[in-house]
Amino acid sequence: MMKSLLLWLSRMMPLMMALFLLLALIQLGLLFHTAPLAIIHTGYKILDHGRPFYIPLACITLALSLGGILYYLSVERLAQHGLFHRKTPLPLLLGYLINTKAYEKTAIRLQQDSSFNAEELATTLQARVIGHDDICEEISQQLRRRLSLHNRTQPVGVFLFSGPPSTGKTHLARQLALQTARPLVPFDMQKLTLTGAEPPIAQPPTYGLTFLNDLATTLRAQPDALILLNGVEYTPPEIGNALISAWMDGYIPDPITGKHIPTTQSIFILTTSLHSALEPANPSPTPTEQVIPPLLLGHVDRSFTFHPLTRASLTRIAALEAERLIRNYGLTVEAGGIDPSLFSQPLQKHYNAQEITNAHGVRRLIEDMLSDALITAQQQNYTHIHLLSSPTGALSIHPSNGPQTRMNKARL
Repeated sequence: MMKSLLLWLSRMMPLMMALFLLLALIQLGLLFHTAPLAIIHTGYKILDHGRPFYIPLACITLALSLGGILYYLSVERLAQHGLFHRKTPLPLLLGYLINTKAYEKTAIRLQQDSSFNAEELATTLQARVIGHDDICEEISQQLRRRLSLHNRTQPVGVFLFSGPPSTGKTHLARQLALQTARPLVPFDMQKLTLTGAEPPIAQPPTYGLTFLNDLATTLRAQPDALILLNGVEYTPPEIGNALISAWMDGYIPDPITGKHIPTTQSIFILTTSLHSALEPANPSPTPTEQVIPPLLLGHVDRSFTFHPLTRASLTRIAALEAERLIRNYGLTVEAGGIDPSLFSQPLQKHYNAQEITNAHGVRRLIEDMLSDALITAQQQNYTHIHLLSSPTGALSIHPSNGPQTRMNKARL
């Protein structure tokens, strides 16, 4: 209520300022004992004396308007080539008169969409999201088809990621936002509240505004955002209807003003821990069983099932996590990176025992294996290192830029 009142007062501010100015003139006239008709007559005389300046003032205003239009066109043309105007006085002045940052951002986004390379995106995603090459390829091709449309009336894509926890669903969404230069805005559908509804007891009091307000605010400020909806099976019917409207009509109504906020530049990714959203739902689910609303599922562009990671995929993830951990300690891996086969033997024992089945478990294992040795390498002023494996599977860290006598004997 208070937010809507402040928004209304903000819009009425120019009218209120004009009213205050009129009241100030009346008060000034009363102070000097001037009749209201005399004030009106004086104002008419002032306006009459200013007639010679009206045409020059109109010409100056027209010139500024035309200059702003030409400047906007030049900004859009340069932004399509990745260039910007120099910070000279005229562009700065025109930049204050028109919202050049928004135009430049829009032009850059149009340029990126027009030069979208699906093969390059698929290759990049496959190198960063292990074990889901087919999904990366299909998403890249779907984005290429949508971004090639000149007149889109719906979002760029609405994708559903289903599968067990820690299989790469959220990680792929993060990488997709990173590689397409889009802001990632996640929502936890288990924590959302409806307008006028009481929040659940476990919900933190600082969760913020309602889901619809948050979504409208996000799309108004970042129309090209990637909206990540985690736990979509918990979506209430009211929220589901709003999402369907956003996907079908290409806009979402602002809950406060009622204005249409477009969603045609956005990407929506829905995640669920259900094994497969394509499997037929139980016709009579138990009260504690969550299912995705069929109407919501029917408006999804593509649905992808994330299967548990294989041992080979976990081995590749281990090599990537090792490289990340080494960089975090300020060290550099020798050219060529880390051979994933170094981690095959250590992972096999944990994998067979079902102790490690996802990327989180691999990350913990790599930290336990390498952290102490990397700290020792830091203390010995190593800069470039490489890993070696013994016949028993034990790993050791060696310097790549010093004599072998400086070998780090810390066994992992």
